[in-house]
Amino acid sequence: MRAFRLLTFIFLLVVVSFNCFASNDVNRQIGIIYLKNAASKYLNNEYSSAENFLEKADEFYPVSSDKKYIKALIQLKRDNNIVDSIQNMRDALERDKWLLFDKKRCIEDLTQLLFRTKKYEDIIDIINSKMHIEYEDKDLMYIYILCYKNIGDNDIFYRMLKENIKSNIDDYRFGELYVDYDDNYSERVLNGEIKFKNKDGGLEVFYKAAMNIKDDLKRKKALQSYLSQGGKNIEAKIEFYKLEGLISEDDLDSILKQNIFENPDLKNKLLSIVSFENMKNKINNAWSTYTGNIYYDYNGDKYYEELHLYDNGQPAGISIDNNQDGIIEDMI
Repeated sequence: MRAFRLLTFIFLLVVVSFNCFASNDVNRQIGIIYLKNAASKYLNNEYSSAENFLEKADEFYPVSSDKKYIKALIQLKRDNNIVDSIQNMRDALERDKWLLFDKKRCIEDLTQLLFRTKKYEDIIDIINSKMHIEYEDKDLMYIYILCYKNIGDNDIFYRMLKENIKSNIDDYRFGELYVDYDDNYSERVLNGEIKFKNKDGGLEVFYKAAMNIKDDLKRKKALQSYLSQGGKNIEAKIEFYKLEGLISEDDLDSILKQNIFENPDLKNKLLSIVSFENMKNKINNAWSTYTGNIYYDYNGDKYYEELHLYDNGQPAGISIDNNQDGIIEDMI
């Protein structure tokens, strides 16, 4: 009798466990369907519908990383809410239960947002803990190395850059960093020995190599080569005309047709290379009618901390975003 009861208990335990497993699997499958619908709505910019499907998915499979990740993407794209987007991506990585998306994509998006908000140490920690061997790709390695530069750890920055330049020789991003540290590499760039996949990016590496040349005549020749290859950097043009010792009115008119005043330094650089009053007047007149923005990027990470609005050459307002999270901290 006791043996019969034990067998009965085991049988019931197996049946209950099987039913629970089957129920969990069904819920998981339903959750996946709702997540797929949410992802589809997000891609079609139907954010409210996407959020409704996410709520449904949460009822059936609340531990999904994809739900948190899609929510973060909506917050970023629709609301420019960088702070909450970062937190939801962190939560998605902590859950580590992916059904639709690849964890690598979430890591890449999160590191981009953290880089924008100057959380360099956080990026290093995340990549160290989350970037398994299959995730050691160019994009993450580039931002990983750049973080060490931005926190001032130059020894690790240079060592890792040197280790990775050979395997990323055709990637202009690594070239832009390395060209400041190796004269032989710069020579190879200027001689056309290194071919970059991205032509425009490669030209900017060429420009940086040219600007590092100390001899004025050689620098002028290199800048001329850069411009003849289709280089469009306005500072390169201004530096070339400065070394040339003159600039024609036609060349000046061509420069003034471009939006040079977004960079606060270019106006003074341009004024410094013209000698004739009528040409200086042209520059000042163009400035006096300028309506637009001037961006101040103090740490050189390509995200501005201050945006100055001008209306016909006169200050019209200043927006300050020191931590670069997309939320204006002060308006003047």
